Amino acid sequence: IRLSKGNKDRVVMLPSTLLPELRNYYKVCHTKDYLFEGQDGGTYSAKSVQTIVKTAATKAGITKTVSPHILRHSFAKYLLENGTDVRYIQQLLGHNSIKTTEISILPNPASRARWKCYNQPSNFGSLRFAIPAFRDSWLQEL
Repeated sequence: IRLSKGNKDRVVMLPSTLLPELRNYYKVCHTKDYLFEGQDGGTYSAKSVQTIVKTAATKAGITKTVSPHILRHSFAKYLLENGTDVRYIQQLLGHNSIKTTEISILPNPASRARWKCYNQPSNFGSLRFAIPAFRDSWLQEL
């Protein structure tokens, strides 16, 4: 994704099963500047994106408050819980600082304290997390 928030380029995961659907969508909709455009062209408004996410959550039977921001950080937590390196998650979220990523995926001070106790690496770049000890408390935080 080019020139997203903060004028940063982002790398996103795209399942190979989704690619044919996106190609078909593009052929049918003939968008001009963006793959997904608002009703009058151009970018989707923040409000439109919020509405789409909330509608999808309602259809899925999710009763908790949902927003694009919550979805983004829930996905980051999911990646962490499944062994994804924290530096990779940092890149996906577009954070300059590992501290920002830590705050995003460990939202309360108690979670951050437990994370620091279990993870005292000398080489942050090769860090992989042992998440099962935290899974229950993280799910309650969602």
